[in-house]
Amino acid sequence: MQIFLCLPHAEIHVFTHTHTHTQTIHYAHSHTYESYEIYKEILTVFLQIKKQKQPELEMFFEKEDWKNYTIAVHALKSSSLNIGAKRLSDISAGLEKAGHDGDIDYIKEHHADMVHQYGITEEEIRKYLYL
Repeated sequence: MQIFLCLPHAEIHVFTHTHTHTQTIHYAHSHTYESYEIYKEILTVFLQIKKQKQPELEMFFEKEDWKNYTIAVHALKSSSLNIGAKRLSDISAGLEKAGHDGDIDYIKEHHADMVHQYGITEEEIRKYLYL
């Protein structure tokens, strides 16, 4: 059984060859996992890493350490896409680009969106994992 992953707008979508857990599929993630249990482990690791990474992001933002902020949102962009959290990945990509371009106003304007979406993604994962 292959499981294809999707988390558009922080709604987790897992669909297999036999059934779909949710009806709306906005984005089919390119990764496939041979085991549902492996995907659950990956989501669990994502939540564990969030406990460390979100405070770091906040610290970089507050200290206006844009170099490290840009590195951190790059990592968030990639890890979000790995689990299928496309909305969070897209927001992070915009912040990463702004960091590379030196567009601090964009970062200040959209940082809260990223934090909000990060929280929504965590909530959806917790519901999905029954935590």
